[in-house]
Parts: sequence; structure tokens; C-alpha cells
Amino acid sequence: KIGEQKKLRRILGGEDSSAPRSRVSRGIVRMMCTRAGLRGLRDGSHLLRGTLSLSALKTPSSIRTTQARSAASTASSAEVEEAFKPHPAPPGSTPDSFGQSTGLERAEIEIPDIFQHNEVLKAPFGTEAEPCLVESAFDSRIVGCTGDAAPHDHDLYWLEVKSGESSTCPLCEQVFALKQI
Repeated sequence: KIGEQKKLRRILGGEDSSAPRSRVSRGIVRMMCTRAGLRGLRDGSHLLRGTLSLSALKTPSSIRTTQARSAASTASSAEVEEAFKPHPAPPGSTPDSFGQSTGLERAEIEIPDIFQHNEVLKAPFGTEAEPCLVESAFDSRIVGCTGDAAPHDHDLYWLEVKSGESSTCPLCEQVFALKQI
């Protein structure tokens, strides 16, 4: 548990809990907390105080726990940690992987398609006059371009689209612009 907390502190902006965190890190923490249904824990500040482990964020079994509560209630860190403890097998039996798994491993067992975001979104080809608008709540977003005849025009090329400037794919010259929401 201590190793996970150190890893999370490193991800969120250094060993010092007063170190500034990047927007991307806060966005990732918010996304993980939202997916896990942790209503009162979305800012991620409790993580730097060491009251919740990294495996608790990545395990979706809290969804069932917190959905039973009303929308106005918040989960305490003790309740969340209790929900993510492994369930050992009774004495004399062999434990299965579902009962013993925690963290990301348990999330992948409970929700097999948790990382399946492979759909190709088709939009009009972006030009300088009319760029392809990419929505984001942040100052930048990473997009993958596969060309005009997606997904077969060219290999996937990753671009970072920043607020206030357009990004052009060097392979097909498609132009992307960020639309903040």
C-alpha cells in the first residue's frame, strides 16, 4: 500500500504533497474517481494525504457500493478501502482469481471492455478555413489522425491540439482546433 501511495504521489506532482499537479494528472484522477463513483473524492486532494490507495481508485466495484447511496452522499475513505479488500476463500478451498484480485486486475475482470475505446470517429476533413473541432474541458487534448478515408488513409499519427492554436497532421495536412467546453 505504501508503494502505491508513493507511485501516486509521483504521478500527481512529486513526493511533496504541496507540489503543484499538472492539469492532465488532475484530469486523470477526476476521471478515475468519476468512473469509480466516488462522488466526494473527485478533486484528488485526499490522495496526496495518503488516505486512499491507488488500487481503490482503479477498482470499479465501488460503483455498486456508491450507486446504492443517494446522489447527495459522499463516500468516506474507510468505506471505500473496505469495499476494495480482497475476499479470501474459506479455509480448505482454493481461492479463485476473482476473489483474490484487487485494483486494476479486478477492474479488468469485472468490466472486460474497460479499455476498449477503439472506435474511429469520422468528421469532415479539417482545413485551415474550417478546422476539425475537438472538444475538451482542458487546455489541450491528444488526438489520433488516420487521414481523410479513415481508418485506411495513413497510419495512426498522434497530435496534441492546444487551445488557441491549430494543429496540422504532417501526413495528410488535416487541421484540428480545440473547442473548450
